[in-house]
Amino acid sequence: MLITDKEQLKQYDAGQRFWQGIPGIEVTKKGRIFSAFYSGDVDETIGNYVVLLKSDDGVNFGEPIAAVYRENARCFDECIWIDPLGRLWLFWAVYPDFDSKTGDNHGTYAAICEDPDADELVWGEEFFVGYDIMLNKPTVLSTGEWLFPISVWGERVWSWMPCRRTTQKQLGAFVYQSCDQGKTFEKLGGMVHPDHAYDEHMIVEKEDGTIAMYTRIMQGVGLAYSYDRGKTWTDGVDSGFGGPNSRIHIRKLKSGRWLLVNHYEYTGRDHLTAMLSEDEGKTWPYKLLLDERDQVSYPDGVEAEDGFFYITYDRERGCGKKSVKEAQQDAREILYAKITEEDIIAGKLVNPESKMKQIISKLGEYKGAETPFARPIRETELLKYFMQFPDEELPQRILHWFHGWERVIDGEVGKRLDAYFDALATAEERSETLLSLLYLMQYETRTEDYSVVETVRDEILKTLDTDVDAFTLADRMGVSRHWLKYRFEKATKISVEEYQKTLRKVAKKDKSVS
Repeated sequence: MLITDKEQLKQYDAGQRFWQGIPGIEVTKKGRIFSAFYSGDVDETIGNYVVLLKSDDGVNFGEPIAAVYRENARCFDECIWIDPLGRLWLFWAVYPDFDSKTGDNHGTYAAICEDPDADELVWGEEFFVGYDIMLNKPTVLSTGEWLFPISVWGERVWSWMPCRRTTQKQLGAFVYQSCDQGKTFEKLGGMVHPDHAYDEHMIVEKEDGTIAMYTRIMQGVGLAYSYDRGKTWTDGVDSGFGGPNSRIHIRKLKSGRWLLVNHYEYTGRDHLTAMLSEDEGKTWPYKLLLDERDQVSYPDGVEAEDGFFYITYDRERGCGKKSVKEAQQDAREILYAKITEEDIIAGKLVNPESKMKQIISKLGEYKGAETPFARPIRETELLKYFMQFPDEELPQRILHWFHGWERVIDGEVGKRLDAYFDALATAEERSETLLSLLYLMQYETRTEDYSVVETVRDEILKTLDTDVDAFTLADRMGVSRHWLKYRFEKATKISVEEYQKTLRKVAKKDKSVS
């Protein structure tokens, strides 16, 4: 599965990659930078593979020096980490094709390079770390244990795969512990946040020995604590960090300050910002905007020996598109910033060696022998899952599956979506209608920041005394009726009708005061 042969690696070169994203970064004692991310096929699905690049000058990263691929499977959510012994770890998640009977190899694997500064890198045999998904770097506790954040995904991600439904009983954000420098691993405790998404958690040890776990949730960032070194965890709460449903990066620096990389004061994947805290995450007074553009996400970082902090992220991945031409309209970039604590405190670059928006990899023309759109779409497998639910449940389940809270479904696409949902109850060939609906969701909707609550509020205020519901507002706004209802209730936890009553009460109160 781990590929280092130069001839074999050519099939993973930039010209063969249709899209790319979800990066990790590491820096050696001598300053060599490693970048890892994944690609493959047209979306985050079967056919994904991981690539590893390196640079000795911080400018030229070249083509992959290693790749991870398994036939009829998905290799994804990679992580790179240099441990206290100076060894470079490459982690990746894997699951087999949809016909798998056992599910035994759904898990996290790793390979170790003993000397990442060597002219020729030598990798040990790949090995199994633990079941399910690890995306973020391990944490070394003050008492010496290594804690690896591994997430056991629940129904929102895996339920349509029979092997997951029958084999997974514990769900949520867990930690795996190693007390022998990565030779063996033991699964400790975990927790499920009530607003659980993909977890993608990170662990920070406080000065008093308490361990804080920060998780990705549907709205913002979740927080839980362990007072027994990861064996048990408190119930999850909202950290108050805010931001969209996306991965963050948080860690304690050598200075004792904490670093957080998140989308500051924004609900979309834009304005990626580095922040510093001097009170263990209670407040974040220092901020440096890394990238203000849209669709910049999934930060990973490392504090290097030279005192700089390196932060990587992706921009406009290019996946989930309808054609090669459409994908090539996206930037499809992997970038990094090299900054110091002083830069963040000043709110601007003050170190002459600091830099931002540096390109690690940018895709150009696709040069593959065959367009990845030549393969059958994966909706035929999703169909098996969704066919089991009654019609009234399908809008919420399908929109949730396809991240409906991150998409905009309007215009003709919105009308078609509603028509498909409405036709399900009477369709003679329910499977054909459902398959067309799934194809539309994957290839014809678009990802874009959309302030649904603010937009609904403005529309209601135009005719506050007239009763409205989500479907009525959707028709006025030119968006999908089912999508608007789902997205508004996901964001507010109340219906449009309840929200209108609240606005009326506020308006009545304001009028009486005036």
